[in-house]
Amino acid sequence: MRISFRGVITFLISIVIFALIYSYASQQEVPLWMLQFTFYAFMTAIFGFIFLGILAPLIRERLKETKMKKIEEAEALDSLKKEYERCAWSIGNNIEKYVEKNELNFSFQASLIEPSIVGKAKISEELKQQVQKYNEKYEPYNALLKASKAAIKFFIEGSVRELFPKTLNKPYPLDESLQVDYLMARYLNGEKVTESWFKENHPRAFKNILKDIDISEKDELVILFHKLNDEFKRDPVLQRFRKEKKDLKRHGQETIKALQREINSLNEQLNKYSNLRMFKDEEIGIPE
Repeated sequence: MRISFRGVITFLISIVIFALIYSYASQQEVPLWMLQFTFYAFMTAIFGFIFLGILAPLIRERLKETKMKKIEEAEALDSLKKEYERCAWSIGNNIEKYVEKNELNFSFQASLIEPSIVGKAKISEELKQQVQKYNEKYEPYNALLKASKAAIKFFIEGSVRELFPKTLNKPYPLDESLQVDYLMARYLNGEKVTESWFKENHPRAFKNILKDIDISEKDELVILFHKLNDEFKRDPVLQRFRKEKKDLKRHGQETIKALQREINSLNEQLNKYSNLRMFKDEEIGIPE
């Protein structure tokens, strides 16, 4: 509350002057209605001064405090919402760019960090645990992916040595041609690779493979694909990998949905502050 010293002095002087005038007038033959009118006029002036000089600053400060509190509440809710959005994007991006594409990423760590703005908005402990569980699932999944790729590479190299001894003398290694990304994805997912599938989906690559195989061993390609399909379908490491990948994706998608529910709830709460201008230094429109 800000009341100027000059205003207080003026108020006190006015009281003294009124007292003198009223005392003087009451001693004279002044009509009663005139004295009453003077009294009421002066009281009105006093109450006006009290409102403008005392109550108005109090009301203004109170409204300002209320507004600042609402701004802080809105900022806390918005900060929490952004943290949930960041975490949801992080897990979704990890699934899309790494899990779906069978890419290793040992540095990834999902997290929910408590916003720096202190307020009633707090991160859900249940969500924290759900996000941490994704990390706990992701670590062994990465190890299984690495082991699965190593197992596939080892079996392809052994099968090529067994079935294509003459082709090994060719300048282009057959085993490397059979480990390109789109084939590795099918091996990892337990999907079959056949001559007909290869010709239809990757005709140029299939043609190049046939060109690199020794003419006496071309018929072995059908046997090789059959052998790879059978081995990769029943291999225990690959079976475990597929199970963990499916479980990891399911848990990640459920976590994203849970985060999105919280985001939607926060959006509803923030709608209550939609008419609030987010400027801490904005003055409340009450005259001083």
